[in-house]
Amino acid sequence: MVTFKEYAAMNGVTYEAVRSQVKRYAEELDGHIHLIGKKQFLDDVAIAFLDEKRQDHPVIIKEQSKDDHIKSLEDQVKYLLSENARLANESAEAQREARNIEKENNNLRLDNQKIMLLREKIEDKDKQIDAQSAEIADFKALMADKDKSLEDGKKQLYDEQQAHYNTSAELADTQKQLHDVQQELDRLKNRNIWQRIFNK
Repeated sequence: MVTFKEYAAMNGVTYEAVRSQVKRYAEELDGHIHLIGKKQFLDDVAIAFLDEKRQDHPVIIKEQSKDDHIKSLEDQVKYLLSENARLANESAEAQREARNIEKENNNLRLDNQKIMLLREKIEDKDKQIDAQSAEIADFKALMADKDKSLEDGKKQLYDEQQAHYNTSAELADTQKQLHDVQQELDRLKNRNIWQRIFNK
């Protein structure tokens, strides 16, 4: 299959002449003109038919009606205007999408900045927690040392109390011994002559 433009180039005629000929024989060519996308194609039957008609009427094929040419130009203008409007709509839609994407990117950048700030705050909090944990550990170690010192002080106080108790007991024994000795001395001093003689 070939397009109208390709067929015109192969036969040395204009696109409008081919289009006009196809239009003239629209009934005979029914089912042999195929629209693919936005282009019209001639199948082999249509090509053979037009070749035959071109041989029968060579002058007619090469002639171009002024009205057909104007109509063709008008159709092209309409098509170009329609295409221009479509492209303008697509451009406007693309611009809207671009603005939306840019807005989303700006929002993402803001979100990323917020995330970074939150991460920095979290890191600062973690540092504060680590510092406080270190202070607590030092305080616990200090308290442990103080507890040990307190226990050592209690033990020392207990030992001193025991030593004091023992000393008091020894002092009491010594005082008792001194009292007994004093009593014995007083008794010896107070003996009468006969008791002294007999050492009683």
